[in-house]
Amino acid sequence: MVGERLVGVDSRLNPVPMLAKNWEPVNNKIDGWVFKLRRGVEFHNGKSLTAKDVVFTLNRLRDPASQSPLRVLLEHISDITENDPHTLRFTLSRPDADFPPLLAQDRFYIFPDRGLLDL
Repeated sequence: MVGERLVGVDSRLNPVPMLAKNWEPVNNKIDGWVFKLRRGVEFHNGKSLTAKDVVFTLNRLRDPASQSPLRVLLEHISDITENDPHTLRFTLSRPDADFPPLLAQDRFYIFPDRGLLDL
């Protein structure tokens, strides 16, 4: 195992915390989400998990130059911002009540902000 996801799913397919300890929509439109990361998580190289790692990983997948097949699942993310080292804000171009379970996809593993070169 070389990575973990922000969100997982339980036996009933409900989203459950993994690297994210919790999340909530920013408004009633559900066109944005705030995720709080677990503290004390370390990568294999001893680097602590921060919001920068999540921003790096997801922006890498969203980059049109990446040719990632996952890119289409993230196209409605307008922006990902780091509120603090353990808090992220996702701004979406459309409402998405199923955004947390989307991040439970088994290929959305979070890597250090320098990417796989640190592995």
